[in-house]
Amino acid sequence: MKKKQLVMQILLVSSFVLSACSTSTNDDAIQQGNPFDAFKAEALDTLRVEERRLRLDCLAAEGFPQFRDAMVGYQETQSARDRLPSANLPTGLFLSEDDAQQRGFGESLPASLPKVIVRDASIDEATDICARESWTAIGPDAEKTYNEYVEIQNNLTSALLAVSLDNWNKIVDFTVKCLTDKGYNIRADKNSRYGMTFGIPFGKAERAEPDEPPAVGNFSSRGLPAAPYVPTEQESKLAVEYYKCTVDSGYRDEYVRERVAAATSAIAKYEGQLSELSPQVEALAKSATGAKFGTS
Repeated sequence: MKKKQLVMQILLVSSFVLSACSTSTNDDAIQQGNPFDAFKAEALDTLRVEERRLRLDCLAAEGFPQFRDAMVGYQETQSARDRLPSANLPTGLFLSEDDAQQRGFGESLPASLPKVIVRDASIDEATDICARESWTAIGPDAEKTYNEYVEIQNNLTSALLAVSLDNWNKIVDFTVKCLTDKGYNIRADKNSRYGMTFGIPFGKAERAEPDEPPAVGNFSSRGLPAAPYVPTEQESKLAVEYYKCTVDSGYRDEYVRERVAAATSAIAKYEGQLSELSPQVEALAKSATGAKFGTS
C-alpha cells in the first residue's frame, strides 16, 4: 500500500495584521468607536486555541505526538480581532504622525505555524477521529456554533469590502500630487496597499527561512517567531508626510464615516444572531479551557 502523507499546519486562518503604535490623532471619524467591537473575537480565539489543544492531545493518544510537540513554545501573534477589519482605521491610513513614523509602509510578519509531515497510512483515520473528539469534549453543537460565528465574522468583513472607494481614490489622487509637490518621486498605483509607489528604500521584517522538508520520511518544524517590521529613516519621514497629505485631502473623515456606517448597519443586520451566538461562544470558550477529550 502506498503510504499517505499529511502536512499539517495546525492553525488554519491567516491574514495581515494592522498594528497601531499610537492613539493620538485629530481625526474625529477615526476617534469614533469601532462597531465591530460588539463581535466577541477574544472568546472565538479562546475556543479555537482550546479546540486545537484538544485535537493535538487526541492525536498524541492516537500515536502521533509530533503534532503536539511541534507546538511547544509557539507564540501566536494573530487574533480574530486582527482578522476582522477595523471600520474606523482602514488599511492605508495612519492614526497620527507618531504612528506613521513608527510603522512606515511595510508589514510585520506574524509567527509562522509549525509544520509536521507524517507519512503513515493511518494518519487520515486519526485526524478524522480527533476532529470529532475535540469538539465533542467542548460541548454539544460546539463546532456548529463556532462555524456559525466565523460565518458572521466573514459577513461583517464583506460589509466593509462593499464600501465605495470613491473617497479613498480621492485621498490617493490628492496625496500623490501633494507628495510630488513636496519633491518625492511618487507614482500612482491603484493595485498597491497605499494606492501609490514611493521610490525610496524600504525597511525589512527579518527572520530565518523555514526548514525545507525532506523528500522522504517524517518531518517536523516548530515554525518561526513573529518579526517586527522596521522602516528606514527615509521611509519614516515620508510616512509622516503621507499622513499629513491624507489629512489635508479633506476626504479622510468622510471615507472613515462611510466605513463606520457600513459596519454599524452590518452589526444591526446580524444583531439577532450575535445576541444568540455571542453568549454561546463565550460559554463554550469557558468550558473548553482545561477540558480533556473523551470526558464529555
